[in-house]
Amino acid sequence: MSESVLERGPSLEPSAFTGRPSGRWSRLTVRFPRRRAISVLSVLVGALGWEIVSDFVVHDPLFLTGPSAVFRRFLEMVAHESLLYQMQVSGIEFGIGMLVSIGIGVPLGLALALLPNLRAALRPWISGLYSTPTVALAPLFILWFGLGLQGKVVVVVLVAVFPIVINTEVGVMQADHDQIEMARVLGWSGHQLFLRVHLRSALPFVLTGIRLAIGKAIIGVVVAELFGARAGLGYQITISSQAYDTAGLFAAVGILAVAGVGLSAMVQLLENALAPWRRR
Repeated sequence: MSESVLERGPSLEPSAFTGRPSGRWSRLTVRFPRRRAISVLSVLVGALGWEIVSDFVVHDPLFLTGPSAVFRRFLEMVAHESLLYQMQVSGIEFGIGMLVSIGIGVPLGLALALLPNLRAALRPWISGLYSTPTVALAPLFILWFGLGLQGKVVVVVLVAVFPIVINTEVGVMQADHDQIEMARVLGWSGHQLFLRVHLRSALPFVLTGIRLAIGKAIIGVVVAELFGARAGLGYQITISSQAYDTAGLFAAVGILAVAGVGLSAMVQLLENALAPWRRR
């Protein structure tokens, strides 16, 4: 019986033992659609305020264009310009950078949590690099690795890997002491203890680190493309600003913002599915 409880992982709900949905869980399921509605309403109100300020306060599209003008410009760029190609280039840079960041960040975070000597040796480097402004180093990496894909990916990894490393390390070290003791009583050790307790504890933190890394990686893509890129949404932002195309600039920035929100929401849904005890 103890083993089956441990296998299920953390549970904060009485329903885990009674089989009946608790009042708190029922209230949470009711609040989720309401929270989504509030989020959508917040975006709509913000867009309406933006449109009003643009049309009736600023009166100058060179300084500020409303969402309707930005959307029309976006459709023009899709139909008559190379916006889809720019999105594809940035998407490839972002995707490869995120995959490399996850491939490095998760194993390194696990190793730091389980190996104190390694943690003591690498923590100053991780803290120092995490605090380093990317804008200062991006031109150097572009100089070292060129204007192609490799240089952009290096910049993305530099900014995206550290949230994953830090959150993974914290997640493993936050494993419940009672569960660890129960696992040892049951005779678990080595890889069993690691997979069933430590890794299970770290999973929500890893996914949180990935959510944080998404925003960092998008910033890294733009920063890398601002320094000598030939294509990409960062390049599109540069040429739009040089041409005083405010609507085109906002369209490119809006694509990045929507991508960040959508990807973060997908990871949040994955976290809710894999770690329901952490759901909020």
